[in-house]
Amino acid sequence: MFCSDNLYLCYYKDDHMKASSNYHYLLALLLTAVFSTVGAQTSEESQKPERLRLFETKYQYNNIPKVNVMAMAFNNVSLYYERAIYPNVTASIGAGIKTSGKSHKIFEANDYNLKADLGSISGYSITPEFRYYLKTCEEDLPAGFYAGVYFRYNIYKTNANFVHQIPDSVPSYFSSDASLRELGVGIQLGYQLVIKKRFTVDFLFFGPRYSFLKLTNEFNGDITASTKQDVEDYVNSVIERFGGEGDFEMEKSTNRKFSGSMGFPSFRFGISLGYAF
Repeated sequence: MFCSDNLYLCYYKDDHMKASSNYHYLLALLLTAVFSTVGAQTSEESQKPERLRLFETKYQYNNIPKVNVMAMAFNNVSLYYERAIYPNVTASIGAGIKTSGKSHKIFEANDYNLKADLGSISGYSITPEFRYYLKTCEEDLPAGFYAGVYFRYNIYKTNANFVHQIPDSVPSYFSSDASLRELGVGIQLGYQLVIKKRFTVDFLFFGPRYSFLKLTNEFNGDITASTKQDVEDYVNSVIERFGGEGDFEMEKSTNRKFSGSMGFPSFRFGISLGYAF
C-alpha cells in the first residue's frame, strides 16, 4: 500500500539499490583482478633464473679509465675506457695517437737491388674490445684473469727514401709518401690487478690478431716495372718475417700512385694503469 502511494519513490529506491549492488560487485571483481595480476608478477619474479636477476646487479665501481704505459716507449699515447656491462663481462674502447718515431728494424729490408730508409711514423688507432673475467676475489670492480676479443682499426703515415740499383747500372733515387690502413680482429689474455681498492694494473700478455692491410704509396716520380717489382719484393720480405704469405702486389692508380692489400699477422701486449670509479 505504501508503494502504491509513492510509486515513483519506490521504483527509484529499488533501482538505486540495484545499481549500488552492481557497483560494489564490479569494484570487488576489479580489485580481485588487480591483486591476482600483482601476485602473478611477484611469483614470476621469484621464479626468474638467477642469471636474469644478476643482470641487474652492478659492481661498486663500474668504470676504469686507463693509460697504456708501455705504449709510451714507442711514442704512442694510448688511452682506454673500460666499463662493466654484466657480472664478469666488460666492454672497452681504446684510442691511440702516434706523433713521431722511427720504424723498427724489423720493418726494414735491404737487398741487393733496393735499399729503403723509412722516416717518422704518425697516425692513430681505435681498439674496441670485450672481456670475460674468469675468476676473481674482487667484488667492487672487474679484476683477475680475463679472456676476450678485440678489434683494431688504424691509419699510419710515413715517408720513405729508396735507392734502387740494378747490377751494372747507375743507381736511381726516389721517395714516396706511404699510408697504411689496418682492420684486424684478435683474441687476448691478461690479468687485472687491484691495488688499494680502486687502482688497477692491467697486464695484457697475449694478444695475437690477424689484420687486413691496405698500403698506398705515392712516389715523387714515375717508376719502372723493375722498380715496382723490387718494392713489392721489399714489402713481401717484411710480411714473411711475421709469418705472412708474402703475396703483396701493387696496383696502379695513377702513374705515381700505387696501392695493394695483404693479410698480416700481428701481436698486441701492454701494461696499463687505471683508476676505478
